[in-house]
Amino acid sequence: MKLARSLVLIPILCALTLSLSSLSKYQCATTKDATSGDLPAASVLGISEDLRKIIIKNGAGLEEFRGKMFLSPSDQQISAYIAARKWQKQNVALTKDSLSEPFSLYVQAAQHPEIGNLARMQGAELALAANDEAKIQEILSPMYARAKKYQAASQEQNTKPSPLAQKKLLSEGVYRLAESYFRSEQLDKASETLDLVQSVFPDTAYAKGSLFYLAEIASIRGRDPKEILDAYLAYIKAAPDGKNAIIAAQKILDKGEPPAEAYAALARVYFVNNNWQRALEYYKKTGVPNIQEAVCLIKLKQKDEAVSSFTNYLNTGTNFASVTTVATQLAKPLTKAEALDLWKKVLNSKASAEAKQDALWNVALRSTTQEAIPYYQKILATYPTCQYAPESQWWVTWNQIKTAGQDKTKLETALASCHKALKLYGGTDYASKYYYWSGKIHELLKTPEQKNLAIAAYKATQAKFSGTYYGYRAEQRLNALAGKADRHWQIHPNRSEPKETWNWPESNELFDWANVQNQVGSIPLILAAIGDYDECLNQIPDNAPKPFKAWLYLKSGKVIKALNAVSLPLEGKPIDPLSPTWRMAYPLAYGQHIEKESQKNSMDPLLVHALIRQESRYEPTALSRSKAMGLMQLLLGTAQGVAKHNGITLSSNAQVFEPPTNIALGTAYLNYVLKRHNGNAMLAVASYNGGPNAAAKWMREFQASGGGDQEYLVENIPFQETRDYVRKVFANYWTYENIYLKKQVN
Repeated sequence: MKLARSLVLIPILCALTLSLSSLSKYQCATTKDATSGDLPAASVLGISEDLRKIIIKNGAGLEEFRGKMFLSPSDQQISAYIAARKWQKQNVALTKDSLSEPFSLYVQAAQHPEIGNLARMQGAELALAANDEAKIQEILSPMYARAKKYQAASQEQNTKPSPLAQKKLLSEGVYRLAESYFRSEQLDKASETLDLVQSVFPDTAYAKGSLFYLAEIASIRGRDPKEILDAYLAYIKAAPDGKNAIIAAQKILDKGEPPAEAYAALARVYFVNNNWQRALEYYKKTGVPNIQEAVCLIKLKQKDEAVSSFTNYLNTGTNFASVTTVATQLAKPLTKAEALDLWKKVLNSKASAEAKQDALWNVALRSTTQEAIPYYQKILATYPTCQYAPESQWWVTWNQIKTAGQDKTKLETALASCHKALKLYGGTDYASKYYYWSGKIHELLKTPEQKNLAIAAYKATQAKFSGTYYGYRAEQRLNALAGKADRHWQIHPNRSEPKETWNWPESNELFDWANVQNQVGSIPLILAAIGDYDECLNQIPDNAPKPFKAWLYLKSGKVIKALNAVSLPLEGKPIDPLSPTWRMAYPLAYGQHIEKESQKNSMDPLLVHALIRQESRYEPTALSRSKAMGLMQLLLGTAQGVAKHNGITLSSNAQVFEPPTNIALGTAYLNYVLKRHNGNAMLAVASYNGGPNAAAKWMREFQASGGGDQEYLVENIPFQETRDYVRKVFANYWTYENIYLKKQVN
C-alpha cells in the first residue's frame, strides 16, 4: 500500500471537482463571527464605538446596518457598504428590479473618503451582472473626475502620492467605465476615457487593455485598414495574455493574410493561450528558428520532433535566454536516459553560461552517485558562486564522509571539506549540514580533543540553527556526549494530545492593528473588520505584515496560505511556548480526532500533527497533483485498503476528505508502517512518503553495506523528496514538543 510521494509544498494544490459542502463544519472554526479580540479599536478604524459594537454584535445581521440614522455620515456610509455586501452575498439571482436596494446602498457608501472607490467598483459589479449599463456609468463616472485630479496632482511637485490601493481602484474604475461606454456604443466617451487611462496609468494592465478597445473603435468608425491592423497588432504585442488577445488575433486574420511582422506576435498570443498548433504554425511562418517551437511540439505529444527542434535550435539559434525553461519542459515526458542526453546537449552547445550551469546541475542529478561527482566538482570550479554551488559542495563533501569509514586520513579530508564549505557557503541553507557533520566527524576521530571540538561544533549548530532538523539533532548529540541518551527519532506512543481544546490565535495576539493601519492604510482594516476578508486580501500590498496576511488567509479559510505566511518570518525555535505566532504556525487543530485515533493506534499524537503540517498544512480539502487526499494526503487505493483492514466503512470516495475519516485512515496507516519497521519512527515516516517497500529496500541495502549509524541512511535516501520529508517532519515534531510539551522533551 504505497502512499503517494507528497506534493503538498508545491504552491498550487488542485481544486476538488466534487462537492465539498459536507466539509464546511470541519474548517477549524477559522471563519467565525467577529469578536472584540478580532476587531481593532474604533479610533484605528475611523468609526464610532457605536458602529463597532454593531459589527461585533451582529456578525450576520443585515437589518442592523440598514438606515442607522443616529450614526454620523461617515458611519452611515460604512454601514451602507456592509449592508450592500451582506445583501450581495445572500442573494444570487439578480435582475434590474432587485438591483435597486443594494445599488443605492453602494451609492451612499461611495461618498466615504476611504472606502468610496471600492464601493463604486462593487456597485458597478452588481450593475454589470444585471446588464444595467446606465447604473454602471452612474456610479463610476465620478472616478473619471478623480482620475483627472490625480493626473493634475501627480504633475505637481512635492505632492504626496495616493496610496497604492486607491491608485489600483481608480485605474480599474476608469477602465471599467470606458468598457461600459463602449458596450453602450458611446464611442466618443469611450475613446476619451480610454485615452485618460493610458495617459494617467500607463504602466497598468488597464492601459494595455485600452489598446484593444481603441482598435475596436477605429474599426467601427471605418478608419484606414492599416491603422486598424496596427492598432490590433499593438494590443497583442503589449498584452498577448490579455482577455481579448484571441479576439484581436482573429480580427487580424479576418482581414486576410497578415503581414510578416505580425507572425511572431500571433504566435506568442496562441502560445500563451495554449493553442499549440496555431502557435507552431505562426512560429514556422516567421522563418526564424524559435525555441518555443519545441515546447509546442512536446505539448502536441510529438516527442521526437520536439527534441529534434530543440537540438537544431541549440546549433542555430541566437537567443538562449529560455533554454533552461524549455529544456525543463521537454525533459518531463522523457526517460531518465533521454533527459540526461538532452541536458548534455545543452552542456555542449553554445548556450549561455547561466544555461550551462543549469545543464551541469541537471546532468549531475540524473547521473549515478559516482558519475555525478565530477559534474559537481566542475560546478564548483567554474561557477563557485552560482545557485547550485552550496549543494554541489555538499554532495562532494558527503561523498567523502560516507566513504571514509573509520579511516582517519579520509575523515580529516572530509572535515577540511566541511570547513572550506563553511567559509564559502556559511550563509546558505546548507551551512547547518556542514556544522552538524563536522561535529559528527570530530566524534568519529575519537580523542578527548576531538570530543571537545565536536561539542563546540554541535553548540554552534544548535545556536545558529535552532528549530531546524540539524539544530535539534545537535542538541541530542550534546546530550549523548554529556552521558545522556541520544533519542534519535524516538517517539512517545502513549503520549496524550497536549491541548484538545486548542484554538487559533485571535488577531490582537498576532499583530497590532494601529501598526498595520500605518502600513496598509484604512481600506483593508475596514474590510477586515466587517469580515470581507477576500476583498481585503485583494487590496493589501504585497509587503503587508505577514501575521496580518496570515490572519486574513485563516479567516477566509485558506489554511495552507495562512500557515505558510505566518511561518516565513519565524526563525530559531520557540522560547516562549505560548507565542501566538508559533502556535499558529504549529497548530493543534483537529486535536480531539487525533487524540482518539492516536490512542486507538498507539501513536504519538504529535507525530500525527507533524505529519499533517507537512502533508496538507491542515487543509482538509487538499488534493495533490498525484490525487492524494485530505489532511493526511491518502491515495484513494491506500485509503480503501486501510479501511478494509481496519473495519472502517467508506460510503463514498468523498468521505476520505472528511477529517475524522482521514485522520482515522492516516493514523492507522502510520501505525501499520511503524509496526512493519519494528517501531523505527524514522523509517515509518520515510515509508509514509516514499512507500514501505522502498524504505525496506533502503534499509536492507544500508545494512548489507555495513551501515550502522542510521543518520547516514537519512542522508542517503535516494528520493530527494523523501529525504527532505523525513527531516522536515521530525523538525516539525520536535518543534511541537518545544511549544506544547517543553518539560517533556528529552
